[in-house]
Amino acid sequence: MTRVKRGSIRFLKYSFVAGGSAACDWGVFIALMFFGVPSIGAHMTSRICGGVFSFIFNRMWSFDSHHSPHITREGRRFLLLYAASYFLSTSLLIFGLKILLLSPWWAKLMADISCFVVNFIVMQLYVFSGRKGFASMAAKTLQLFRQAN
Repeated sequence: MTRVKRGSIRFLKYSFVAGGSAACDWGVFIALMFFGVPSIGAHMTSRICGGVFSFIFNRMWSFDSHHSPHITREGRRFLLLYAASYFLSTSLLIFGLKILLLSPWWAKLMADISCFVVNFIVMQLYVFSGRKGFASMAAKTLQLFRQAN
C-alpha cells in the first residue's frame, strides 16, 4: 500500500474517532451547561472525557498501535499532547468568549476544530509513530560522542 493511501486511510479513521470523541465531549459539555456549570468549567471537564475516548480508540484503531508494547511511551506522549491541546483549546475558548464575544457554542466549535488539525499532525508524527523519544535519541547521541573520543 502506498504511503499516501495509508496516510489517507489513517486520516479517515482518525476523523471517525474524532467524531466519537467530539460526541462524547459535546455531550458532557451540553449536560454540564444544562445543569448550570459555567462554560469554561464545562469545557475543561468535557475535554477530559473526549481525551480518554480519543486515546483508547486512536491507539486501537486509527493508528493501529494496540499491538505495540509501548503503551506507557505512547501514553506519556499522548498526555503531553493532551496537556498542550487542553491549554490550546481552553485558551481559544476564552479568546472566543472574551475577545470575539462569541456564544459558548461557537467558541467551543472554533477551539475544537483548531485542535482537531493540530492533534492529528502530532499523533501521526510523534505519539503513535513508533519512533524513539527525544531522551533516548539524546542518550544515543551522547553515547556515540563518547565512543568517538
